[in-house]
Amino acid sequence: ALNLSECLAFQLMALPAETNIYCGHEYTRANARFALSVEPENEALKVRAAEAETLAERGEPALPTTMAQELATNPFLRPSSPEIQKRLGMEGREMWEMFGETFPEHHWSYPPHLLLVTWPLGFLAYFPAFVVWCGVGFALYVAVAAQGDRRGDRLLMLVAAPAIVMNIISGQNGFFTAALLIGGLSLLDRRPIVSGILFGMLTMKPQLGLLLPLMLLLKGQWRCIISATVTTLILVGVTGAIFGADVWPPFFSDSVPTQSEWLTHGSGIFPSMMPTAFMNARITGLPAEWAWVVQAPVSIAAIAALTWTCWRQRDPVLSTALFLTASFLVTPYAFHYEMIVFGWVPGQLPD
Repeated sequence: ALNLSECLAFQLMALPAETNIYCGHEYTRANARFALSVEPENEALKVRAAEAETLAERGEPALPTTMAQELATNPFLRPSSPEIQKRLGMEGREMWEMFGETFPEHHWSYPPHLLLVTWPLGFLAYFPAFVVWCGVGFALYVAVAAQGDRRGDRLLMLVAAPAIVMNIISGQNGFFTAALLIGGLSLLDRRPIVSGILFGMLTMKPQLGLLLPLMLLLKGQWRCIISATVTTLILVGVTGAIFGADVWPPFFSDSVPTQSEWLTHGSGIFPSMMPTAFMNARITGLPAEWAWVVQAPVSIAAIAALTWTCWRQRDPVLSTALFLTASFLVTPYAFHYEMIVFGWVPGQLPD
């Protein structure tokens, strides 16, 4: 099986798309029925199966085929298809092959444009990549949050935040999201276009920016809104150009539902890492339906507090602190390592 897999992957799949394939036997209809049982939502496969039936009724063969058609419809040449892996219970197969079968199940839960940041690390071994990821992220966070202030007490508050330890232990992206959020908030009034670019990049972690549109609308920050929108569209376009346009549909059809299912029914260590009203309700034993009942008033209160704060001009530092607090209260989906940003808030308060 291993030799066959290598043959398919490294020889057949490497052939030009226009290569004609002449099979020794005409099994197209039977093969199409099997393929549909594995990948029933594949539109190209549905068309090919219908064509094979029509040709068979006329007594005509469905051969030869082309490599392009096989790559689009043959499940044996599509092992990386999320739908196929999900139906066959093979999700996480690549990670198990690399780290062993005891490696916990992981799901890619981020919008595809995060790949623009992470893919270069794939050229490094695991530990060097981990060091680069955490080191670069930490340096960016401190540089953006310190804003040139080198006083020891301020720097201590930045580097001593408990979330920093959790972020490093889990190798997460909290340093980068904190840098984007802090940078965007700091530059909002002085350089709204640059602020919008940073907020647009923050869409790589959309749950942290749920209240950003409301805050920007209430403040009338139209240049920032336009800048963030354009930045997001550019990131989406560049991601599609580099990794293929088909990288986006699986995010909405597979990743989002998977994360929703995990949020409401997931178990293990991750629920204890989520300091949200919803997840705390689940940890106490409440079913997901009642956990949503607990989360709803907290989210409503967060939205109301932010609306009241931004409705007219108030203390900018306290308004920023309230916005960050409300951002973590409004969502049922947030992790403790994302709270690095709160190490920045005390340093902004008057001495």
